[in-house]
Amino acid sequence: MIIPLDELIRALQAPYLGRPSAACAGSLLRWRWSVPVAAVLLFAVQAEAQDVIPRAIHESETVSNIEVRNEVTLGSLDDPFDLSALFVQVHRTEDGSWIVLSRSHERHSLARFGRDGGFRGTVGRRGEGPGEFRFLRAFTGIGGDSLLMVDLGGEYSVLDPDGHWVRGGRLGVEPLQVAMLPDGRFVAAANAASPELAGQPLHLVAQGEVDGGSPIVRSFGHPDGALDPAATDLDRQRIPVVLGATEPRVLSISRVDYRIEEWTLEGHLLRAWELRNAWFPMGSAESGEVASIRGAAMSPDGLLQVVFVVMDPSDEPVPEDPIQRFHDGASSVVEFIDLEAETLVARKRFPGWAPGFTSDGALVLSEQDEVGMVRLGILELGIRH
Repeated sequence: MIIPLDELIRALQAPYLGRPSAACAGSLLRWRWSVPVAAVLLFAVQAEAQDVIPRAIHESETVSNIEVRNEVTLGSLDDPFDLSALFVQVHRTEDGSWIVLSRSHERHSLARFGRDGGFRGTVGRRGEGPGEFRFLRAFTGIGGDSLLMVDLGGEYSVLDPDGHWVRGGRLGVEPLQVAMLPDGRFVAAANAASPELAGQPLHLVAQGEVDGGSPIVRSFGHPDGALDPAATDLDRQRIPVVLGATEPRVLSISRVDYRIEEWTLEGHLLRAWELRNAWFPMGSAESGEVASIRGAAMSPDGLLQVVFVVMDPSDEPVPEDPIQRFHDGASSVVEFIDLEAETLVARKRFPGWAPGFTSDGALVLSEQDEVGMVRLGILELGIRH
C-alpha cells in the first residue's frame, strides 16, 4: 500500500516526540505524540523579536563527493546489547572507546564499546536512586570521560569514568540533545512546556544551581520572540552545534525547514541561512520523498556537516516492526556546507538510517545485515578532491 505523506512525516517525527508508553507499541505508522503546549500559549513570555534576514545557501557549481576515511563497526552477533533503536546517541571518550545510548519508546540502554567496536558492558542501571535512571532522554561527555545523563522529567546525574554517581539535580527541561561548551556549561535543545520558557528551543545550562534554584541561565533561540500556535512539535525542535572556544556561539539547525541560525550565549541572533533543495522544506519533494534533518556537526576542516534521512513512499506492505520499516525504506544524505562562503560544497547519499553524528563529528549509520542484525557504523568523512 502507498503510505500517505502525513503518515511519513509522523514516522520521521516519532523518534523525537513524546514520552514512552506501552500503548504506543506496534506499527510505527500508528504512533501519535504530542507535547502539552496548548495551555502554555496563553501565558508565553513575549521575547523581543530579532529581525535578521536569512541568507540563501547556494550549491557549488561543482558539488564534490564525500569519502569515508575511517570506519568502525559497533556490535556483533555475540553482543547482548541491542542497537536496533530509532534514537541513538554516540559519544567518543578520551581513550577512544564509545558510549552509546540506544533508545526506543519502550526501552533504553547505555553501553560502552571498545576502540575496536567490541561490547565492554553497560553503564548505569535502571532505578530511581543516585546514578540510576528511569528513561534516559540524552547524555554527553563533560570532560575527563565523565558523563552527564538526563533522565525523564529533566533530572540529571553526573557519573565519573567508572560509572559512579558524583552529583545530580533537575534541569527544568527535558532535552533531546545537549552540546557542551568549553567552560563546562552546556546548551540543551528542548521543547519547554512552561509559561516562562515556552517558545524558546535552546537553554543555556550551568552545572549547578544559579539564581532562583534552577541551573538554567537563560533560554533563547526563537527569532520571532513568540511561540507560533500553528507550529508542530517537530517545527520547534533544534539541533545545537557549538562554534568557537574563546567566544563560543551556537548554531541552531531546524529539523524541518533547513534553517541555520547563529546565536550568542546572551541570546542574540547574529546570522541566519536557509537552504532549499529537492527535499526541503519538508514534504515539498515532487517525488513524494519525505526528509527530516537528524544531526549536525562541525568537520575537522571547519565545514558544517548536516545529515537528513529520506523516506520513499512505497507500494510494498508496511512492516509491523518500526525498525524494519526504517531500514527498508530509508536512506541518508550528508551535506557539507561552507557557511562563510554560503555554499554547499559536497554531498553523498548512503543506504540506511543515520541517527546523527558522534560527539566528535563522525557519522553514525544504522546498518542491518541479511539475518536482521543491526550494527552501528561510525564513519569519519571528508571531501574527495
